[in-house]
Amino acid sequence: MSIKQSELNKQVNEALKKAAKLFSWSFSRGFLFCKKGDLFFYVYISSIKNIKKLALSLYYKWYDFDNVFWDILDLQENKKKPLSFHAAGVWTMPGMIIFEQNIDVYEWEGFNFSAQVLDTVKKINNISDDIASKIKNIDDNIIYVRKLFEQLTAGFPKTTINIDKEELITKIIKKEYASAKNLVETCLAKNDSGGFTKNGKNFYQMAQNFLVL
Repeated sequence: MSIKQSELNKQVNEALKKAAKLFSWSFSRGFLFCKKGDLFFYVYISSIKNIKKLALSLYYKWYDFDNVFWDILDLQENKKKPLSFHAAGVWTMPGMIIFEQNIDVYEWEGFNFSAQVLDTVKKINNISDDIASKIKNIDDNIIYVRKLFEQLTAGFPKTTINIDKEELITKIIKKEYASAKNLVETCLAKNDSGGFTKNGKNFYQMAQNFLVL
């Protein structure tokens, strides 16, 4: 009898919980997350029954990006939420993807979830350790964000994604307010909403108000 998707999800989650403990990550609702220095990492691992793959995506962001993001949107109450909210919250800064892997599965029945997930989490833990050791400050971070964005646009030149929010919040953290205001005006002139709208105002309109205060 064919294994059900719900059973696959259960086995993946059980394996993730065990791996999380071994590498000092946390587990919540099907994903792993941890804070390393000023960086926040989170991982989604899912089993895709019909195409027989175990899919992994590792993301990262500067931890305080969310705090400034919430200040702009007047959502300071989110700062009191659990650490997992930085990964799973609807109103959060998106992370940058830094590693992806699709593991082919010949047959789900008999597949060693524990061993495969453990090996995968070990790999992503090493990757995150390496990145955390290289990004020492906000300047290092934005340089790395730009590098990741260049790699993305090289592979997908027609992408509509941009890193203007990351650039803006970096300027705010560095107290470069004049430059931040100029960037907001540029984004508004392009009719860029920033991907978020609250109470009839988009992200950059709210950022404009925030920078006046």
